[in-house]
Amino acid sequence: MLRGVLDESVLHRHPGARKIMRDQPVALLTAMEGDRVSIRILPGDITVMAGLGGGFVIAGIEGGADTVYVESAAEGTVTDRPGDVAEIRTGYVELSAEAQPTRRASTSQRR
Repeated sequence: MLRGVLDESVLHRHPGARKIMRDQPVALLTAMEGDRVSIRILPGDITVMAGLGGGFVIAGIEGGADTVYVESAAEGTVTDRPGDVAEIRTGYVELSAEAQPTRRASTSQRR
């Protein structure tokens, strides 16, 4: 299962070729058609601070301890320290709570 939260602003940036960037929302919507991918959009007017320092990934294996990858402008760090994992998980919960539900987000992005 992949669950993600994207800041709305990334949908309006065009750092690559127009065709590639135009195809990205379509690829995300196609991935969300199954039940294994969920992407939520964090509206630009939300003031949640979690994740502002860079992206992060929480990876887990059933029956094992979670591991997090935290990215900054200078480097990426991987850790399974329980306190770090808990802090990142709290950030994800905060972001996810403010993000638009998948159905609403996918409808607004089709426009």
